[in-house]
Amino acid sequence: MEFEAILNAVVKSGANAHPLFFALGVFIILKLVDYYIRKIEKTQDKKERIKELFEKEAEREKAGRKREHANKVIQDLLNVTLASLGGDRLQVIEFTNSIETIACLPFKYMTCSYESMALGKAPAADTIRDELTTLYSDFLTQVRLKSFVVLNSEKRSEKFTPAIYHLIGKRVANQSLYIGIEDKKTKEPLGLLSYDISNLTGFCDKDITTLRGLAAQLSVYLTIWEEI
Repeated sequence: MEFEAILNAVVKSGANAHPLFFALGVFIILKLVDYYIRKIEKTQDKKERIKELFEKEAEREKAGRKREHANKVIQDLLNVTLASLGGDRLQVIEFTNSIETIACLPFKYMTCSYESMALGKAPAADTIRDELTTLYSDFLTQVRLKSFVVLNSEKRSEKFTPAIYHLIGKRVANQSLYIGIEDKKTKEPLGLLSYDISNLTGFCDKDITTLRGLAAQLSVYLTIWEEI
């Protein structure tokens, strides 16, 4: 619009056209300068975006390598601990947030992410897959308040809903010991460590001490990629 206004003024001015032509030239030069400045800025912005994408991809690859290392360490820890304790099964059950309520409150789920089982015992990780934690709120509260919780499938406690015993039954365990796993920095719960046995002798102090130590180690490796 500015260019057209100046051009019309030049046509109408006749003899006084020279100053207007000069103004027109200056205007065109300024427009060209502005165009190239914007082009350079867009190029710089594009380079910055590409750089950010590469940096994010590098971070993801680094996190992926850390997770792969953590996966191996966690599995080795479970295998060695189970062999030393002589039980049936060890599981790491992690908490996850998947969807939100209409009030934008996140639903928390729990899923078995790592498992070690004794020779002859069938895998049971798939029995704890996207389990809604609200179904086990009384049990999880006790795990959080106490250092450990023992459940006996033959002697059910009225404090807990049948849902948690249903999970034990699906794993074919007579007794299960649960210890909470929490983030050492934030103290937020990360999940549970569960230890299953099929004998009726119960758990000893050594079992509990060993599994507490294991839960502390698991906390480190379950959050190792958060340092990136």
